[in-house]
Amino acid sequence: MATKTIERESLCPLEGFDRKQRLIRVQPCHTIKGDYTDGVIRPVEKVVYYYIAVCEKCKGPLVYAAETDDVKNNFAKAELLYPPLRKLPENIPKKIAKYYEIATHAKRRDDPKTFAMNIRMALEAICTNLGVPDHNDGGKGFKNLGPRIDELAKKALIPNYVQEMMKDLTAGCNFGAHDRPEDERVDPAFCSMIDDFFNAVVQMIYVAPKGLKEFHDRVQAAKRQAKQRKARQRSNVKY
Repeated sequence: MATKTIERESLCPLEGFDRKQRLIRVQPCHTIKGDYTDGVIRPVEKVVYYYIAVCEKCKGPLVYAAETDDVKNNFAKAELLYPPLRKLPENIPKKIAKYYEIATHAKRRDDPKTFAMNIRMALEAICTNLGVPDHNDGGKGFKNLGPRIDELAKKALIPNYVQEMMKDLTAGCNFGAHDRPEDERVDPAFCSMIDDFFNAVVQMIYVAPKGLKEFHDRVQAAKRQAKQRKARQRSNVKY
């Protein structure tokens, strides 16, 4: 499906900067998905529109998705599919998410120092969010990140294995956050490991507990429904 010249200006994940992106094609895709309602799976046809664009600066390809072909109103709001851009879940505190956003942009630009510094600041923001601020925010005089992490574990705000992960992340980020000899600085490839570990920490602190509770509540609800169903069946039995 050919299109007129339509542009948007947003982050190009290939570069890590906001760039003009030009839409070059809209491709509809018809799919069949299962709709689970009242315990019955029904096939439902769904159309997804893929917006294929090109970055005007680096000339790299970008693929977006939307539920309509109204590109004039929806291209700027379409969801990026490729290249994948890692984001934190929506329930993460904004300050933590902002530091991580800056870090991921830096990672895309092969700027390991800025990446490491912002991941470290995100760890500091996690400590503050969980109730252990530094000495500048009315804390107990904790000047370094390590003791703040230890205090989180001491107060049982994080499990011991998350404490170890956060301290290892701190040590890894320090190589990038401070001036060091060239052979002691953060290698760009090491940034991916730091990224993965930081996301794991965020998942364990902010996502997993909520998910486990929701899963537990659903299991308990299902058990109650099954018990009620059996009770109804027994009451309908004629002797």
